[in-house]
Amino acid sequence: MEKREYIRHYKTTFIACPYCGYEDHDSWEVDFGGIEGTIENLECGDCGKSFRVSKYCEITYTTEKEQSDD
Repeated sequence: MEKREYIRHYKTTFIACPYCGYEDHDSWEVDFGGIEGTIENLECGDCGKSFRVSKYCEITYTTEKEQSDD
């Protein structure tokens, strides 16, 4: 199989290296300072190459009526 020079990852569950495809399953540990869209420079834990990553969060809510004794 031919190895690609660059792999684009968009809205993935884990931080993935755009060079080798390595997925960091501890991505939640990266501190982005709580600001959505902040861009951080990281080093791949597998191939060692540096790349840029940004985090986007989706917040959802669920509501329901309270149980009443009536």
